[in-house]
Amino acid sequence: MKTLAIILARGGSTGLPGKNLLPLAGKPLLAWSVEAGLRATGVDRVVLSSDDEAILAAAREAGAETLLRPAELAQDDTPSDVSLLHAWEQAGRGEGVLVLLQPTSPLRTAADIDGALARLEAPGADAVISVVEPPCNPWKCFYADDDGHLHGIAGNDAPFRPRQELPHAYAPNGAIYAVRTALFERTGKLFQPRTLPYVMDRERSLDVDTADDLARAAAVLSAPSRRR
Repeated sequence: MKTLAIILARGGSTGLPGKNLLPLAGKPLLAWSVEAGLRATGVDRVVLSSDDEAILAAAREAGAETLLRPAELAQDDTPSDVSLLHAWEQAGRGEGVLVLLQPTSPLRTAADIDGALARLEAPGADAVISVVEPPCNPWKCFYADDDGHLHGIAGNDAPFRPRQELPHAYAPNGAIYAVRTALFERTGKLFQPRTLPYVMDRERSLDVDTADDLARAAAVLSAPSRRR
């Protein structure tokens, strides 16, 4: 099967203006995702979609194919599934596997991408999403109703059960989404009924949304032990 990796990198950013082009350890933020996709042995093509010409130029410099995205598909409230469907169609669709790599996950490696694709080969797997274990299992959390009264998210007994008795909980880290193209074409969705997790540690799960996040990523990438 052929694997197409798509990176969605729009020009606008509310939290950190221009973040996709901000320098990180000597290259634009988006370049780390492009290079990880190119190094992954299971990926055949890496395509970046953007509404911004400067982003497209930086992506080409990093080695990606590029697609110009219409401005109406690059708004704050544009669902990623809609932008991804447009990019996939413009890239020629293809048969096999579609991978979404978010440009704000610079610590995700080629080995992570290949690991997620290996998970997709499991019998019955339709999709894979990269996840991280949250600091607190949500089964131990409460929510407040309109009167301010607490209720257990998973029932009022769950917060008081021993940690070992609770199911494993995972949070999506935004680094990798992989789905079989036949299912994506049919549903337009990355998440499928038979979706498996690819578990990453908290360091590699860093999502750059603020200047502090960018500084933390730079500190990790500058460490002598870091290998890309």
